[in-house]
Amino acid sequence: MGFVLTVGDLSEGLIGGIFPVCGMISAEHVGTVDAADCAVILRENSPGISIKNALGVIFNGDTPPEALPDGVQLISVGIGAKNTVSISSRAADSITLSLNRTIRTENGVCEPLELPVPAAENADVYDYMSAFAASLLVNSE
Repeated sequence: MGFVLTVGDLSEGLIGGIFPVCGMISAEHVGTVDAADCAVILRENSPGISIKNALGVIFNGDTPPEALPDGVQLISVGIGAKNTVSISSRAADSITLSLNRTIRTENGVCEPLELPVPAAENADVYDYMSAFAASLLVNSE
C-alpha cells in the first residue's frame, strides 16, 4: 500500500478519518522525493522540492506552484472544472467532491466519479480535494 507525503500543513482528521486509511507523512522541508508508491501533496506554502518519482503530485490548480516536475502525474485541485479534482456541490454540512478525469493509481486507473463527504461549513475545501485525490491514488482498486 502506498503512502501520502504532505509538504506543508493539511487539516487533521482527513486522511484516516473522512478518507480511507493510508500511511501519511507530513514534512515542512523535503529535498527530494523518489518513491513510486507515494502521493505528494504540495501545499501553497511548500518550499522548492525535487520530485523524481511519485504516484502523483497534487497541487492547487487555482494558484499553481511556479515549477512542477516533469514525468510525474500532475493532479490539480481547485474550484473550477478545469482541475483534475473539484467540488460539484456544497451544503452546510457536506461537500461533493468530483474526480473530473481518469487518473493512474497504485492499482490501475480510477475513472471520473463523485463522492459526497461530511464537512463543516468552514472546512478548507482545498484540503478536502487534496486528501480525496491522495486517497484515490493510494487506495483505488
